[in-house]
Amino acid sequence: MHLRLLRDDAWLNDAGTWQSISELPSVDLWSILGYLRWHAPALAAQEAMTSGNTDLDAYLVARPLVRAIDHELAERGEIAPGTALVFLRALGVVPWEVPPRTIGRRRVSST
Repeated sequence: MHLRLLRDDAWLNDAGTWQSISELPSVDLWSILGYLRWHAPALAAQEAMTSGNTDLDAYLVARPLVRAIDHELAERGEIAPGTALVFLRALGVVPWEVPPRTIGRRRVSST
């Protein structure tokens, strides 16, 4: 899967067909970015050059596919160049951004 991120011109869809980034509707481009951001830890882990301390947003921005989608959205006038992931972060957190909760016992007061 992480090898798809090395493409800068196309996305392999669910049907197994390559589609040109420039021909995809904007909603599909946003969906791809959301999918990649959601799965960023697993994608980064597949690459031998990444470590457990990787800044996952920086990892994604460094991938040709993410840059190409960002560029395409900017060309369409939907975003300023380089801000696609900023918009996604504003929509909400992904699982790897949620701090781990500590499970403690709840105190019951006797009154």
